[in-house]
Amino acid sequence: MNGFTAVVRREIGIRRTVFAAAAVAGIAALGAPLAHGLRGPAADDATGAVGLLLAVAFAFGLSIALGAWSAASAIASRRIAFDFGRPLSAPAIWGGRLVAATVLAAISAALALLPAVATGGRVSLGDLVVDADLGRRWPLLAVVAIVTTFAAAHAVSVMLQSRSALAAADAAFAAAAALGFFAVASRLPSYLAPAPHARVVWGFAAACVAALLAAGLAGTAHGRTDIRAAHRATSLVLWACVGTALAVAAGYASWIGRASPPDLHGFWATPAAAGPWVALDGQAREARARFLYDAASGRFVRAYAVGPSSPAISRDGRVAAWVEGGFGEDPHEIVRLSLGSPESVPTRTRLFVEGQPWLFVLSPDGARLAVLDANGLSIHDLAAGRTLVSVRTPPADDVRGFFVEPERFRMYLQKGARTSPATFEVAEVDVRAKRLRRGEARELPRAPLYLVVDAPGERAVTVDNPGKRVQLLDGATGAVRATLIEGGSDSIRSPGFLANGRIVVAESSTGGSKLRLFDASGAAEGELPLPGRTLIVGGEISPGRLLVGVGAGDGTSYSVQIVDLGAGTVRKVADEAYPAARLGGFGLVPNAAPAPGGDATRLIIRHGNELARVEGDGGTVRVLLRTRPVR
Repeated sequence: MNGFTAVVRREIGIRRTVFAAAAVAGIAALGAPLAHGLRGPAADDATGAVGLLLAVAFAFGLSIALGAWSAASAIASRRIAFDFGRPLSAPAIWGGRLVAATVLAAISAALALLPAVATGGRVSLGDLVVDADLGRRWPLLAVVAIVTTFAAAHAVSVMLQSRSALAAADAAFAAAAALGFFAVASRLPSYLAPAPHARVVWGFAAACVAALLAAGLAGTAHGRTDIRAAHRATSLVLWACVGTALAVAAGYASWIGRASPPDLHGFWATPAAAGPWVALDGQAREARARFLYDAASGRFVRAYAVGPSSPAISRDGRVAAWVEGGFGEDPHEIVRLSLGSPESVPTRTRLFVEGQPWLFVLSPDGARLAVLDANGLSIHDLAAGRTLVSVRTPPADDVRGFFVEPERFRMYLQKGARTSPATFEVAEVDVRAKRLRRGEARELPRAPLYLVVDAPGERAVTVDNPGKRVQLLDGATGAVRATLIEGGSDSIRSPGFLANGRIVVAESSTGGSKLRLFDASGAAEGELPLPGRTLIVGGEISPGRLLVGVGAGDGTSYSVQIVDLGAGTVRKVADEAYPAARLGGFGLVPNAAPAPGGDATRLIIRHGNELARVEGDGGTVRVLLRTRPVR
């Protein structure tokens, strides 16, 4: 310890004149506002900015100078032999120079900044540090930055002053380490895995700091008065440590990326309208994970997707597509996956989206894709990777749409505030004619409307906000055909179309829940009371038989019931469960209801972490996927 202290005192004593230089520079900075004729708050800002700039310059300028010329030059010129002859240990020599340089740099920076602060200059650390949490830890970060700068300058100076061919290898290793780190970090995009991404970045940074310190010590201990020996020791320790850290980071990123559906902590499921595929969305290994999961075979594909409607699955369940890329990484590329072949892998289409897509809809056969982004609505041929038509859409606050046929895409546009008069309009894009056809806009008392459309697109049912009125509309024009329900301020209503064309409306309220039935024209046919206060209506497992989730009203506890609309009977299937599919469909595609009798109509989510299937007439439930418990 005495040797270490002696080195620190000597190094500071030799270079103590830098304190006076820093103080004089700080006082001189007070004249900067006057030189530019600034007064008042502008002068305070300028004084603080100049003082901060000087502090940074002294801190890092001294760190670089002392690391490059003091420590490394002592080895190259063999002046370090004096320290070893006293005798002093290598840790005392290296540590003493390191601490002395840190003290010199920190005190000089403080002296350069002090006059500006003392005279009322406003110093904004936000000019240097964006993250508020980092700003609160700035003293520690400043010390670490000074130490790192000193150690890095020392290592580079040793490599250059040795005049060895090994310096070329050092440059190659540095480039490889940088490329390797960016490759690892890109596997953990911050928009999907913020915690693992931060862990890799900060962990690798800490490992690099430790590697530089260890390399400086190794070079001092093994090189002594031989600069080339110091170079060899420095390079060996530095790149061994950095390479090990990079390997650990790559292994961690690989572990995060290899997450599978069972690793999810609960999930949100969106079954395809037909076929066994389900889109799963949740958290796995601290990263957001989206999977396309085959409920029949257990096969899965991870989709690094962004956007509210991504990934999308075609109505026939044979094609999936999604937008891949991170926030701020425009443009995003569209990725396509054929679900019909076990050997298929995601393929890039060379079709791009600007920003986050507001609408992302596949045609029923998956051949066409409609995307609404900042540039308007585009219809793409996915297989050919080409854009068929792009049009500007009318301004709207809410847009929903679907393919009426492969060459015709329909949109329902709503515009206006939620508490003021709004408008509702139907528009269609004709792919062959390459133009947008707009219908007549009608005024709404409030927006948005909850909207469900039958499979052919001929009829639509809307529920106004907050669910007082339910109307039957013409699907093509938006004209009102009939008013199904009027009034009931405390009711929440969810409509859907049955296979035979009838309309069912699930009604939930504090007084109880029920299903209300209407014929194809909108005439009332009756109602069926159900236990509980809230309803989630799944699909038809067979004509006239619905899978329904019945809740107690707390929004979390549901039981799955089979409702036979013809017989008027209700039978419980499973507790702590709800249907995975929705009769009214999901998201921004208003005619995405599951095909009657299809796989999706029998899927349920139980305990929040199990995907299960209701078998036969509902006598048994088979678990298809069990994930980790919900956190």
